[in-house]
Amino acid sequence: MSPHRQATEKQFAALTKARAALAKKQTCERCGDDDLSRGLQKGSQDRIYSTLRDGVTHRYCISC
Repeated sequence: MSPHRQATEKQFAALTKARAALAKKQTCERCGDDDLSRGLQKGSQDRIYSTLRDGVTHRYCISC
C-alpha cells in the first residue's frame, strides 16, 4: 500500500480560494444569510437566488 502524499501549498491555496468562492455564491448580499445546504435542497427557505440586474448578477435569499 502506498502512503498518501501531502498536498502542496499551491493546492491548499487553490482549495481555500474555491471554498471562499462557493461560500460567496451561497450567501445573501443583503442580509448575509447563507444556504447551509449549498443549494442542494431546492425547497429550502435558506436557498439563495441569483438575479441579473443592470448586467450584474446579484444573490439574495427569499426574504430579501
